[in-house]
Amino acid sequence: MADEKNVIKSVAWEEIFSFPQIFKSFKMGIHPSKLILALVAIALLFAGGKVMDTIWGWGNGTVQQGTILKHASTSPEAYDKNLEKWEDSRLEQAASLKAQAKNNRHNLNAYMSNLKRSSYLQNAFAAKLKEYNKDNENESDPNFYTANTAQVLKKAKEENTSWSGLVGEAEDEFDREIDKIEKLLDDIDEKAIAAIQNSDLSKKEREKAEDTLALALSDAQRGISRRTLAFERSVEAIEGVGIFESFIDYEVNCLHNAIMAVRYLNFTGGIATYRELVKARRTAPMTLGLRSGLPSPTAVPEDEQPGLVFHLLMAAEGVRWFVTEHWIFAPIFLVWALALWALFGGAIHRIAAVQFARGETISMFQALSFSRQKFLSFFTAPLVPIAVILGVGLLLAAGGLIGSIPLGIGDLLLAVLFGIAIALGLAIAFMVVGLVAGLPLMYPVIAVEGSDNFDATSRSFSYVYNRPIRTIFYGGVACVYGVITYLFVRLFAFIALYGVHYFVKWGVIRWSDTGSGSALSNNADKLDLLWQKPEFWNLHQFNDAATGGWEAICAYIMAFWVYLLAGAVGAYVLTFFASSSTAIYYILRRRVDATDIDDVYVEEEEEEVFPAATTAAETTEEQPAEEKPAEEKKAETPAEEDKKPPAKKKAKKKASKKKEDSE
Repeated sequence: MADEKNVIKSVAWEEIFSFPQIFKSFKMGIHPSKLILALVAIALLFAGGKVMDTIWGWGNGTVQQGTILKHASTSPEAYDKNLEKWEDSRLEQAASLKAQAKNNRHNLNAYMSNLKRSSYLQNAFAAKLKEYNKDNENESDPNFYTANTAQVLKKAKEENTSWSGLVGEAEDEFDREIDKIEKLLDDIDEKAIAAIQNSDLSKKEREKAEDTLALALSDAQRGISRRTLAFERSVEAIEGVGIFESFIDYEVNCLHNAIMAVRYLNFTGGIATYRELVKARRTAPMTLGLRSGLPSPTAVPEDEQPGLVFHLLMAAEGVRWFVTEHWIFAPIFLVWALALWALFGGAIHRIAAVQFARGETISMFQALSFSRQKFLSFFTAPLVPIAVILGVGLLLAAGGLIGSIPLGIGDLLLAVLFGIAIALGLAIAFMVVGLVAGLPLMYPVIAVEGSDNFDATSRSFSYVYNRPIRTIFYGGVACVYGVITYLFVRLFAFIALYGVHYFVKWGVIRWSDTGSGSALSNNADKLDLLWQKPEFWNLHQFNDAATGGWEAICAYIMAFWVYLLAGAVGAYVLTFFASSSTAIYYILRRRVDATDIDDVYVEEEEEEVFPAATTAAETTEEQPAEEKPAEEKKAETPAEEDKKPPAKKKAKKKASKKKEDSE
């Protein structure tokens, strides 16, 4: 029998290489229950942020555009100085805006440049403007509308008018300007055509002038949109933007840049650039420098594109700005965000835990019931290591107070006890690294084991420090795979929306009225006015400056449906994160604790979801197996045991446990 060959029929790759199990995350991530939960969480998060922006906006609690990047790249002194300068200049900018709006309302100089395409239209408009100003008593005195910034500013200071009050007055002047333009454009084409017909032009030249006039009329309508958009941007530059709006726009931009970096497998690019950026906002200490002649290690390489780590660090800079500069707004919002993720994120992790281990799914209501019962554990799990870090920090602060004892005694005590301070610093480093690397594993611990926040902290730290290389490797695989699947999901949504826009556009009839889309471009129609053609990175876009009244209402209703699909794309980011982190937890748990993949905490209510397992257990307990011949009563090998479905293995374990209890 020595000549017989062993034939390998199959290879259990998942037993040899564990990381392919991470690829289940895509299928788990697109599960409807998880997407719905994540979408609700995102909607509530944005609703809470917008409500807080509105409340803070009542007290002029807005921020300057681009302030987060300035906070990250300038020193605290320079940042505070720039912020103070912006605050002081708001009244002057508002006075300038009001003066411009008042003058433009009378002479319409800011709008007249939109009529240059046709001299006939320009002349007809100018004549009608002169006639309008003469016939209206409020417009007849040009000196009344000859305002300058200094006069408006002086009057505002005398009357103690705030910058927001001046902006409101400027907006009123602008509304009157737009109403005046629309009245002047009414029937102006007839006067322009009459001027063309009464001219000395040839027939061919008249036809060409009339064609040019038609295009000029479209430009005139678009000029209203351009003028409105420019004015809105001027107002926004003075008023600023909401704290939440500024923060979330910055973080989403960092996320998109990080995704594109992973797409090109650029992970560590730009770290030197980040070091230079951090160095620019600090006072450089006196150093001896390097004498080897080698270039400085902080020198920025040429043409080095920022990578994943760079954008994650910049995202952390946004969080630092959010917490340090808005220490009342940030805690309230972060508590709201953490509560939402504890409830809905805990439910998503629970569904992923059961689905990965047993190949079955539980309902949203069962998952929400689980996360509600474990809410306190989910909510406080990330806070436990943060509390430890702060506690150690307070001990170090107490050491600093000891060092403040005069007569040199404090210096001596500080020097003697500095070894303890270093040890505490190592403890902080241990907690920080464990928190950053183990944070994604904390929720899976609670969802899989049904345990508490302390177990989540201890297990996540244990797995990270026991298998650091595997943790990094699994995280890298999940990151690359997640980017690939995210781009696929986004492409899927883009094709869907683009197809809707493309084919609906076929059936839209272009009328000659101003609401047909001429306010956007010559070839635009009603659909373009309500919802412009989507782009891959901008699934929804419409120019609200070109809409008004009923059209604006319809545009916002359409935006709701588009944002619903776009929100589902964002929800996939959360569901994939929950699914992949749960898969990584199962893999690490098996490597560290030698625990079976299918071992998951199951509540009694959830047992009803798995009738096969219950039936098998009951059959094993109530109906003893018939006696088999000796040759058939062989013990099952571990390989045969592993081939059994998870439900049967669970049933066998339950039966054995019940038998031991009865004995």
